[in-house]
Amino acid sequence: MLGVGLHVTTLFGSITEPDSALYATVAKHMAETGDLINLVAYRGDWLDKPHFLFWMASTSMRLFGVNEIAWRLPALGFFLLGVHYTWRIGVLLFNATVGRLAVLLLLVAEHTVLSNADVRAEPYLLGLIAAAVFHLLSVHHGAKERWLPHLIAGAFFTAAAMSTKGPFLVVPIGGAVIAHDWRKLLDPRWLLGLVLVGIFLIPELAALYLQYDAHPEKVMFGKTGVSGVRFFFWDSQFGRFLNTGPLKGSGDPSYFFHVVLWAFLPWSLWMYLAAGSRVRDLIKKKPSVWGNRELYPWGGALLTMLVFSASRSQLPHYLNIVFPFFALAVAAWLARLENVKWTVGLGLAVTIGMPVATAGLLWIVEPTNYAWVIAAVLASSAASFVLFRGLTLQATLGRAFVGAVAVNLALLHCYLPFLLEHQVGREAAELANTLPPLPTALVEVESRTFAFHLHGPEVVNWTADDTKKMTAEMGPARVLMAAATQTALEERGLTVKVLGSWDYFHVSMPTRAFLRASTRASVVQPWVLAEVSVTER
Repeated sequence: MLGVGLHVTTLFGSITEPDSALYATVAKHMAETGDLINLVAYRGDWLDKPHFLFWMASTSMRLFGVNEIAWRLPALGFFLLGVHYTWRIGVLLFNATVGRLAVLLLLVAEHTVLSNADVRAEPYLLGLIAAAVFHLLSVHHGAKERWLPHLIAGAFFTAAAMSTKGPFLVVPIGGAVIAHDWRKLLDPRWLLGLVLVGIFLIPELAALYLQYDAHPEKVMFGKTGVSGVRFFFWDSQFGRFLNTGPLKGSGDPSYFFHVVLWAFLPWSLWMYLAAGSRVRDLIKKKPSVWGNRELYPWGGALLTMLVFSASRSQLPHYLNIVFPFFALAVAAWLARLENVKWTVGLGLAVTIGMPVATAGLLWIVEPTNYAWVIAAVLASSAASFVLFRGLTLQATLGRAFVGAVAVNLALLHCYLPFLLEHQVGREAAELANTLPPLPTALVEVESRTFAFHLHGPEVVNWTADDTKKMTAEMGPARVLMAAATQTALEERGLTVKVLGSWDYFHVSMPTRAFLRASTRASVVQPWVLAEVSVTER
């Protein structure tokens, strides 16, 4: 319950920029208009992610209102679905002890907590992939008379995962299912499964077709005739992988192998030990007490990491979808471990190192009440050594779990609020919401939270020339912008009346100068909310 409670606290607080806030505005538009077909951001067509995430989030907003909790609630629900199915996979392949241990590991893995606060597609995917893998594994390993319901459920969750991120989601699902025996690929039941996946994909493909393929006159990525269906199957996935699509990146083959060192804390070092142990056993042909069942989670995790490592588009949160597999693999390894000396030693190092590093970060940053939070983190870590005594594996697990909960609570509710107060958008929208409405609201592209929190007019990105044209046609507009931009507007013959000002920083890329309280003022950028109108002559 302590781990679940930690994730429940992620429901509260500001939405983070840039991606989470952008996705939230897309879902907000869908909720307010009831348009389930067209994905729209800043009054324009938006082609990036598929629809499933936005269908879920907009439904939540229609039920609970447009707010941060409604945005995060379905993501948390799918994450907990993934926790449930991680346990069920553990029981199916190993035993109840491994299932429970995998859940414990998954609940406090560092990036699962961060991703439930900074919601993108990954909490949804974690739940959908774990559910798909369980049901597809159950086609062969469950009750023989229930293979068809499991196949239908597995196909549905696979299609839902693809409708959240794209076709590449078959990699972790397929990798986990076939790792035990590649000959299962020849099972004719998988052909029926593929047909079912295609049927369940129809709503997503229909929505893409209606928004884009049926309207070749629309301009996307600087050209007309863009196919949403092609984008789904090729450009959004293989186009990024080969760096030939409209969305490009640059990749490092080793990226995910070192990102996992912090993203899967406090268990990442154990994960590498478990992987090394499994490779050694395979080389020596040493049988595992679990037999080949232990290959299932490694198949889903490592194949996905290799594919992502070859891609040119790489971000830390991509790894979250394989965390259930990591948790299961480490749990199975721990359950059969005989010599725990190295494992306990690494566990002690991480259990001490994480709270100390967190205390050091807070000491440098100096957020609100940081001294009390540092004391609480260090006290919790010390208390874990009283609650769980000795150098046993069980005691080490307990201490690491308690320490991770304390560290994540500090990051979520002390460090993260400090960052988010420099996003500016929410505070500017709250001020604008107290004023009489104007027909137009314009915003710097960096501040996407402004669009989410603002009541009334739809928000558009802008240039100085856009502002002059729109204010001439529609009357005064409210503009959220860098203070330095005020001069550019006044040079175009516009009157700028400043309504409020804040210190802005692009918090998704914090620098050393920004984090240090003594140098922060030198790197923050003044932003203003202003009422802009054509100067009367």
